[in-house]
Amino acid sequence: MYKKHFVTKIILLSIVIVMYGIVTSAAPAVAVSTEQSPKTLHEAAKSGKIADVKSFISKCADVNAKDASGRTALHYAARNGHKEIVEVLLEHGVDVNVGEKYYNGTAAEGAMGQNHKEIVELLISKGADVSALNFALYIKDEAQARSLIEGGADVNKQTPYGTTPLHRAVGAGLKKIVELLIDKGADVNAKDNWSWTPLHSAAYGRKEMVELMIAKGADVNAKDGAGRTPLHYAMQRGHREIAELLLSEQIRPLSGDLARIALARKRLQQSTNHAAPFEKKLLDIEELLIHLTVKDILPVLEWEKLKGLKIKEILNVLDEQNKAYFEANPESQYDGTEMMILSLLKNAINEFLDKN
Repeated sequence: MYKKHFVTKIILLSIVIVMYGIVTSAAPAVAVSTEQSPKTLHEAAKSGKIADVKSFISKCADVNAKDASGRTALHYAARNGHKEIVEVLLEHGVDVNVGEKYYNGTAAEGAMGQNHKEIVELLISKGADVSALNFALYIKDEAQARSLIEGGADVNKQTPYGTTPLHRAVGAGLKKIVELLIDKGADVNAKDNWSWTPLHSAAYGRKEMVELMIAKGADVNAKDGAGRTPLHYAMQRGHREIAELLLSEQIRPLSGDLARIALARKRLQQSTNHAAPFEKKLLDIEELLIHLTVKDILPVLEWEKLKGLKIKEILNVLDEQNKAYFEANPESQYDGTEMMILSLLKNAINEFLDKN
């Protein structure tokens, strides 16, 4: 009897198991979310989960709490474009002017960097201190720049790299913003950490910016940390029109050229059997240059007294001697400007000879 009941139970249990398998296999699968809920207010603000943000705040989370980078939840919400979360945080008294740990960047700067204009305007309307904005990094359009400047932003505010808004605007070719910045007092000769001025940036191929900066009083002779003027970079990049424009504005004596001539003459006397004719050529150009400034050179190409072929040969000789010297003396502090002037002159002479 006992065995009979035991067998019956086994059979019934088997039937139940089989039936359960049929039912569960026929039932629709229920998706199980693997996404983890944010653990902090910062994470919720960054990921755009407004319900979680409200939940954290309702549990008395500190809206001004900072993470290891010195950022508040507002930094993350603003940078990632979560306007509704920004509004919620503002409603609960978040400080709009808290700066992060490393660059002291505010939430408004983060929003500006990602071009979230509405959030920037919202933060400014709620008291964001635009005078503290490193907006040189973030200029995107004239309207935004004008809004910031008229709101009191410092037009000469430098980034940690020394860059000013004018450096940025000139480098990007934003003429209206450049004019606006200068009208509001931007320093046209401001230098960054490498002693670059806005004109150095313009010399990289933005002729209109070069013309504008010169018209506004930029120093064409300004040297960067390597001792190079804007002319150097214009020549280096092959922007001849810009080089000629800068060259026409430079008014310093060619003392460097005269020193190179003296050196070339000495080297010729020591190293060649043909020193006499070459030395005569060097003396000829020395006589010409000793009374001139850079600004005067291009017009003298048309002087009838200068024999085109003769001057061309002289320039070739001087150019070759300069190159030879500086290849042999790479440690020289010579900035290369005179060599580039001579190169430019040589090109101009070639054109002059072709036309005449």
